[in-house]
Parts: sequence; structure tokens; C-alpha cells
Amino acid sequence: MSTVIVVGALLVTIGVGVVMNSLNSVLSSFSGNKSKVMLALVDACVEEALLEINETDNVVSPIVLPAGNCTVTINSNVGGNWDFTVSGTFEGYTRSIQITATKTTLVTVNSRKEI
Repeated sequence: MSTVIVVGALLVTIGVGVVMNSLNSVLSSFSGNKSKVMLALVDACVEEALLEINETDNVVSPIVLPAGNCTVTINSNVGGNWDFTVSGTFEGYTRSIQITATKTTLVTVNSRKEI
């Protein structure tokens, strides 16, 4: 009888471990997917900000897109040199991209860095 109890307890422990591992994998996958969606949104907002700089030499914040909203923080704007950060938050996930660009006749991105 004690052997049955020990084997049963061992099987329950193994079963709980397998379930917890599976749950962690699902949550990790869900988190990674949300992070990718947020990065795509922020990338779209960066493109919108660059388009605004090209067309109007100005950026308004927030940028409102059908997929969501982003805030734009102008770090510096001297002459045609722009340094700004675009951030987006959705369901607790936040992504930010810092851009440095130069506007002459066209806008040229000098650097793009996820922060």
C-alpha cells in the first residue's frame, strides 16, 4: 500500500512539473508575440514621423495609427539634424526606438536603435 502511495505521489509531482513547464512555454511565446507586435507598431510610427519630417519639417505627438498610438519625444532638432524617440505601449508591453536623421532634400536615417 505504501508503495502505491509513493508511486502515486511521484506521478502527481511529475505531472504538475510537466503542466507548469508547458504553461511557462505558452506564456513565454505569448509575451514574445506581443513584443513583436509592439515593435511593428513602433516601426510604423517611426516611418510616419520620418514622413512628417520630410513633408512638414515637424513631428506631432502622439502619432495615431489604426493599430495603436505612439508618443514621439524630440531629443534635439538643430538645423536639419533630428534626434527623436518613438515609444508605443499596448497591454503592458512597451517598445522604444531612437532615431537620428538628417533632412536635406530628403530625410536620411543615420541611426536606428531599440532602447
